[in-house]
Formats: sequence, C-alpha cells, structure tokens
Amino acid sequence: GGDGGGRLANTNRWLGELGVDPISKEQLGDLPVIKMLGGDATVIEGEGTYSSMGGPPQDGWALIGLIRLLPDRAVFIKLVGPAQEVEAGRDSLMELVSSLEVAR
Repeated sequence: GGDGGGRLANTNRWLGELGVDPISKEQLGDLPVIKMLGGDATVIEGEGTYSSMGGPPQDGWALIGLIRLLPDRAVFIKLVGPAQEVEAGRDSLMELVSSLEVAR
C-alpha cells in the first residue's frame, strides 16, 4: 500500500543510487511514460556508479525504472546492473511491463 513517498522521491532515490543529480518536480513531468497496468507509468533511466544496499560501488551501471501509481497502491519495477546488460534487457523489460495486469 501507499506510494513509497511518491514519484519524485522514488525517482531521485533511484538516480541517487547512481550518483546522478536529483531532478525537480517540473523535470519529473518531462520524463517519458509508457502504458502499464491500464495507465501511464513514469520511466526513469540513469547511468553512473551504482551504490546501494551497503554493497561496494559498481562503475558503469545503469537502471531503467518504472513507477505506476494506482488508486490504492504503487507498482515499482527497477532493472539495474552493468549498463550493457541493462540495455540488452530493455525490450524484455518493456514486454514484461506491458503484460502486467491488476489483480482484483
């Protein structure tokens, strides 16, 4: 349940894991969206030195993340890893998110 702090907070947390500067609320509105779970999901992308969960920093990593806010919950999907692997997984990730359905 809940929205985990909202789109902007999650976007900036994810970008921060890569050492990317935070974005503003206005910039959030400029991010691409794709259809997911019957509505628009915000797409977050970044590349840099990944540092999260107490692990050692990883240079040359990337992420593709999606945030879809629903009336009673939020859905977060994040693909993170070496930049080449993330890019190689892009089409499969988009296929996955387009196939998701909301369980009633």
